[in-house]
Amino acid sequence: MRRGVTRFLGLRSDVLGERLTDTAFTQYGGLMQLGYKPSATQQLTFHYERSQQDGGKRYDQTLGGDGNLIADLRNFMLDFFMCAMKKLNAGCLDSFAVSYSLNTQREDA
Repeated sequence: MRRGVTRFLGLRSDVLGERLTDTAFTQYGGLMQLGYKPSATQQLTFHYERSQQDGGKRYDQTLGGDGNLIADLRNFMLDFFMCAMKKLNAGCLDSFAVSYSLNTQREDA
């Protein structure tokens, strides 16, 4: 954004201040993975991860006007789940694998 002020308006980049405003946020997440081997030729894997970001703002929307109303990111969350099954010596195949995944992203309104 600061370079844009110089490029598009011909103003010095520090006209908006020395530091970017409202750019602090908190982010945390976790991951869990579980593997299970029911037999010597089968393997089942479960994978779940979650990430969340609180208090973030889009800097390009914080400079006034309607941007002040839409700049906030409220509890931006990511959930990812994956399940996979692998079988060795599956008939005429050396191995056979099947997986399913679900990915959701959301923001509290």
